Amino acid sequence: MSNNLTYIIIVVVVLILLMYNMLISKRNNVKKAQSNIGTYTQKRLDVLTSMVEAVKKYISFEGDLQEKLARIRKGLSDGKSNGDFSKVLEANNDVSALTKEIQVSVEAYPDLKSSDLFLRLMEETSTVEAEINAARRVYNDNVNSYNTSLEILPTSILGALMGCQKEVLFEAEEVAAKRPKLFE
Repeated sequence: MSNNLTYIIIVVVVLILLMYNMLISKRNNVKKAQSNIGTYTQKRLDVLTSMVEAVKKYISFEGDLQEKLARIRKGLSDGKSNGDFSKVLEANNDVSALTKEIQVSVEAYPDLKSSDLFLRLMEETSTVEAEINAARRVYNDNVNSYNTSLEILPTSILGALMGCQKEVLFEAEEVAAKRPKLFE
């Protein structure tokens, strides 16, 4: 009888450890996916900054464009360093809006649209947009898996004891919901 109780205790402890490790692994996957979105947003901002420099040769932008770029870059940097994913998402949405603003300015300059440098930057922008969309999907998949684990038994009990909180799914704001159309 004593051996049976020992085996049951061992099995329960092993199951708790497995569930604990699974929750930690899923939470880390969510954090990694958040970091990836921040990294791609930074890359997107860098490409956009290069595009602005290339476009400056053809167009005189209003002075607030550089200020917007600096504000977005600071918000992204603050969000990444403080672990505030909402600031990273805000920067991501701001970059989308700024991309659309630049697109409107570029439409009036056919010489710019045919520039080799500008065309390469447009191609790189498309690549980065695809990477960001893939990172968002991975993030949402990881959040969904993690949140589901926190809702089903028996991991929900362990998650509550550990103080685990549900994560928020990425939802694109209206301005970022559509991929910027850089050429029409």
